[in-house]
This record gives sequence, structure tokens and C-alpha cells, in this order.
Amino acid sequence: MKNKVLSWLSYVSIGIIIQCFVIVQMCNAREAVEIGGEYLILPAMIMVRIALADVFGEEKWKYAKK
Repeated sequence: MKNKVLSWLSYVSIGIIIQCFVIVQMCNAREAVEIGGEYLILPAMIMVRIALADVFGEEKWKYAKK
């Protein structure tokens, strides 16, 4: 469980860093602060991570039984 959490945290952290970098670059290129597709980088990365987990057979999240 701990490895799975660390895997997700590292993946999301990398996505946030990439997204911040791309947002700054696009705002500089447009010379204005506008909302564009660069804000979808992190959600897209999370969807890819979930899809890869399904393809390669990663265990599904298990809910704790009471």
C-alpha cells in the first residue's frame, strides 16, 4: 500500500511540475494570462496512469472492511 501511495504521489508531483512549466511558457508566448489546454495536463496524466494500471494489472484499490 505504501509503495502504491508513493507511486501516485511521485506521478502527480511530476505532473504538477510539468503543468506549471507549460502554463508559464504558454502565458509568455501569448503575452497574456489565458486559460488553454495546458491546464488539462495533470488530469490527462492521471487518466493515463489509471489506464496503464488497468492494462498492466495493477491491483484495484481495496476498501477496508469494517
